[in-house]
Amino acid sequence: MRWNWTRHLPLRAKIEGARQTLASTRVGRSDESRRGEHLLVLLEVSEQVLGVLFALAQAMEVASPERRLRPVREQVARACDWYAEISQRVATVSLAPDTAAVYWPRFPTHREELGLRGKWLRVVPASVTELLTRLKGHAVAAQRAAMAMRRGDPVALGHPRSLLLASQRRPLLETLRANLNSRSVVLRHALRAGTVACLALVLTRVLGLGEAYWVVLSAIGILQPYSANTEERALQRVTGTLLGGTLAAVIATGVGSPLVLILVIGVLTAVSVSLLPLNFGAFQILLTPDFLLLATLSAGDWTVAENRALGVLVACVLALAGVWLLWPYPERRRFPDAAATMLRADGNYFRQVAASRSGTEPKVSAARRDLGLAMIDAEASFERLMAEYRGPAHRLEPAMALLTYSRRLAASVTALGEQKAVIPSSEVLDVVAHKASGTLDVLADSLNQGQTPPPMPELPLRRIANDPVSGPLVERVPRQLEILHGAVGKLVWT
Repeated sequence: MRWNWTRHLPLRAKIEGARQTLASTRVGRSDESRRGEHLLVLLEVSEQVLGVLFALAQAMEVASPERRLRPVREQVARACDWYAEISQRVATVSLAPDTAAVYWPRFPTHREELGLRGKWLRVVPASVTELLTRLKGHAVAAQRAAMAMRRGDPVALGHPRSLLLASQRRPLLETLRANLNSRSVVLRHALRAGTVACLALVLTRVLGLGEAYWVVLSAIGILQPYSANTEERALQRVTGTLLGGTLAAVIATGVGSPLVLILVIGVLTAVSVSLLPLNFGAFQILLTPDFLLLATLSAGDWTVAENRALGVLVACVLALAGVWLLWPYPERRRFPDAAATMLRADGNYFRQVAASRSGTEPKVSAARRDLGLAMIDAEASFERLMAEYRGPAHRLEPAMALLTYSRRLAASVTALGEQKAVIPSSEVLDVVAHKASGTLDVLADSLNQGQTPPPMPELPLRRIANDPVSGPLVERVPRQLEILHGAVGKLVWT
């Protein structure tokens, strides 16, 4: 059983998508549907389960070298399989509450049933039994919510509106203020798009192209907020126009009947639209003949087609010039800011875990969510950086190490938060969290300022518990911080 943040990030994105969908369906509505209330409960359960599964995976990774814990790993895998079956059936009920009766797998009702008559309980760490008990509780809550949804019963877990995080109630002008600064990607793209559109309109008048709107719309469609995306879109658009024009000429030569030609155009349009989510280049190749053939049918010659092909070339040149010359903000400058935000979120998450009584408190869940979103943003920034980067590959190694060990530190913190119920004393954890989060804040400042970070302070460590899982998890933190410190030191000079 192995869990990592590369698997967690897509799940985080899906949870956020579900959260946004539920929030948007309630805009302007004064009442609540019972199905919507139960969906909110299931959303909250999925948020809590994510942390438990993450902690279980970390516990099994720590326990994997010990042969005596092999039965424990097998039983944990069985429990996770049980929960997977239950979650699949909950999803079935959520999609179609009026479906036929759903068979529910029998989840173990007490600890002895998780192992062969309790033999494994003599060696299992207390932290693992606590996590399995919590997983069972979440499975029962999800099952009850699904069946209540199916029967139309009211929600019995308080008012569901409280399950939506406070981020849904941000001030009206907060988004506008957040984008009115020189580092805002949205503001830069808006100014760039407006300028390119004006230049496209002027240039089409100067060149005498008949359809100025075509060039303007093409330039805006090609222009993207990031240079790598714009370059890719321009290449796809030019290639699609050339190949699509060739295909249009072949079709026009071989098809003489206007009715057959209209049928071909309809088929190409349907296929091209279906390919749009998969590949923009293929979409462009099949869509271009539609416009060219329709223009040819209406005008009676290929003059319009020639003008549109020339317009696409002009639009590509303007879009590339705009993203390269107008308020450029390359990803090598943006990534350190995204990484700094991620490190600060990691430090805040550690502080919230240390200050809480358990990993299920609302402040801990909110901090874990903020960290997940920051990691998604940093990962996306790094992918764009790789697309833009033209230097030697080894210079990207510090950035990869920074992302990897930020995930691993977050994994350790999540596991510790979920196991706080079995840790007899949190004094050492408080000290470690305070110094570790302070170190993360310093590293984030160094990234923002482009400076070498100061030496890392020592973290006083001793086993906080005899539990063979919780103790090693805390002992991992200094090593993870050392690697993060070294990665930041190398990255600021990259």
